[in-house]
Amino acid sequence: MDKIPVAGFVAVNPGGPYINDIKNWEPIFEKSENFNEKRGYFVVGEKDPNLENVKALYELLVSKGMACEFFISPEIAHDFPDDFNQILAQALKYIRE
Repeated sequence: MDKIPVAGFVAVNPGGPYINDIKNWEPIFEKSENFNEKRGYFVVGEKDPNLENVKALYELLVSKGMACEFFISPEIAHDFPDDFNQILAQALKYIRE
């Protein structure tokens, strides 16, 4: 299988089974190369039902040595904030640092 090189990721209101049980991420971390050289940026709504699980994933990544930022969008549930273009620009700048 070919690999796509990445500098990091931006996760906007992540959901699904992997966010419901962050233990699912452990095997992925074990296979990851240069994990500590990547950066992550989470954007999640203040009222998103997955907020606590996303925080737990963020904390797990940081505990494993990945540089991450966590942005909570006020008054938003599981949706894109009105100022998403600005937030995305900030996230991409962070990943490129």
